[in-house]
Amino acid sequence: MDVSLQLNGSWELELPFQADSSRLQSYRNLSDAKEPGRITDVYVSPYQAVVNFVPYEDESGNPEGGVVCFDENGNLLEKGNQSTEYGMDVFSLNQTQPSELHFYVVEDRITSCKIRDEETAKEQAVSSLTQPLSW
Repeated sequence: MDVSLQLNGSWELELPFQADSSRLQSYRNLSDAKEPGRITDVYVSPYQAVVNFVPYEDESGNPEGGVVCFDENGNLLEKGNQSTEYGMDVFSLNQTQPSELHFYVVEDRITSCKIRDEETAKEQAVSSLTQPLSW
């Protein structure tokens, strides 16, 4: 580490931040089925959309699958998470306020990452959900 960038001492910071939960849209228990590929919950804020789904299992029993998301105009939303947690995907809204989101669950995570258009997502999907939003 460059010594000129090093700052010694005790650090106690308070960040005055409070989440605006009044703009959070929650759609819970969308599917009570525990079948793989079912979307269970969707949470939408002005910044991102979070979708929970029941993952598949590969031949070794490891969780598998992914979600692809488009807005009402067919624009692909960028995945915001790079985590290895299966059963949840996060999408950036890129400072937009879509009127609805189209989610497509794909059995294979790698395939879900390669999809670029909604028609392909529809063909590859094992389940889908169109979620109207209210701003």
